[in-house]
Amino acid sequence: MLTRFLVTCLKRTFALILLICLGCSAQSSNELSQKVERQLRFTYKLPPSVKVTMSPMHSSDFQSYDALTVTFEDEGRKQNYDFLLSKDQKTLIRLTKMDLSQDPFAQVMKKIDVKGRPVRGNANAKVVVVNYDDFECPYCSHMHQVLFPQLLKEYGDRIAFIYKDFPLSEIHPWAIHAAVNANCLAAQNADAYWEFADYIHAHRDVVNA
Repeated sequence: MLTRFLVTCLKRTFALILLICLGCSAQSSNELSQKVERQLRFTYKLPPSVKVTMSPMHSSDFQSYDALTVTFEDEGRKQNYDFLLSKDQKTLIRLTKMDLSQDPFAQVMKKIDVKGRPVRGNANAKVVVVNYDDFECPYCSHMHQVLFPQLLKEYGDRIAFIYKDFPLSEIHPWAIHAAVNANCLAAQNADAYWEFADYIHAHRDVVNA
C-alpha cells in the first residue's frame, strides 16, 4: 500500500511539474512573439491592419542562431520573411538568401516576352533595354528623343532597345490606335516601326491637337 501511495504521489508531482514547465514555456514563447512583433512594427512602420505571425523556431545554418519565418498578412495578402534569432534572443536579423548560381537579370528577362518585337541597336547585345511605350505620353516622347539616342550614341552596338506597348487608355485613348498601327508596320518591316515611332514621338503636340 505504501509503495502504491508513493508511486501515485510521484506521478502526480511529475505531472504538476510538467504542467508548470509547459506553462512557463508557453508564456516565454508568447513574450518573445510580442517582443518580435513590436520590433517589426516599429522597424517596418507596419499599420495596425497588418497581422504579424511568427513560426516556431528551428535550426539554421548559422551557429548561435535559430531560424524563423514571420508572416505579414493584410486584406488576404500574405508575405513571408525569413529571420535569424540569436540563441540569447537579443538579436533579430533579416535573412535574404541569394542563389549565386543563377543570373537574376536573366530570370527577370524570362518573364518579359519580347519575341517578335522590333529591335533598335545590336540584336545580340548583352544589354537590352525594354521600354513600355505610350505614343501619347509626353515623358515617353522625351525619353525616345533625348535619352535613348544618347545611350545609343554612347554605347553603340553594346546596347539594344525593344519597345512593348503600354497605352494608358483612360487618359490616352488614341495611343491604343497608334500601338495597333505600329504593330501592323512591325509585322511587315522593323524599320517601318521605328520610323513610325520616331515620327509620332517627335510630333506628339501635332498628333494630340
